[in-house]
This record gives sequence, C-alpha cells and structure tokens, in this order.
Amino acid sequence: MPDMILREESLAEGLGYLGTSIGVSGLAAKAELDDMPFTLADIYDDEVEDAVRAAYQRDYMMFGFKSWSQT
Repeated sequence: MPDMILREESLAEGLGYLGTSIGVSGLAAKAELDDMPFTLADIYDDEVEDAVRAAYQRDYMMFGFKSWSQT
C-alpha cells in the first residue's frame, strides 16, 4: 500500500506536507488548465487503455480503478 495518497480536493495541503517532510518548501499545486490543445476523449482509445492497464495493473487491482470509458 502507498505511504500517502494525495487527493485532488486536498492536493495543495498534501504537497506542502510532502515537501516539508523532505526539506523542500514552497511546493504548490498548479492551477487547473483548460484541456488544450485536445481533451483526453480526443486521443483515448482501447489501445491506450490496454497499455495503461498493463503498466498499472497493481493499481487497478488494489484501488479498483475502472477503464476511463466507464467513469
């Protein structure tokens, strides 16, 4: 299991804590950017999903990740 999970809603605080724990100050989450020049839906296909699932199989199993198209 991971030592720490940073969730989107508390990412700024989590990054600050993580940075402090390794002696780095001033870490901050970047502001969310628009989906440009394309969105994930524009480039997503089953081949990409299969590659991601193969690379992160353990995460899919441990955290119950679903295929992106099912979310």
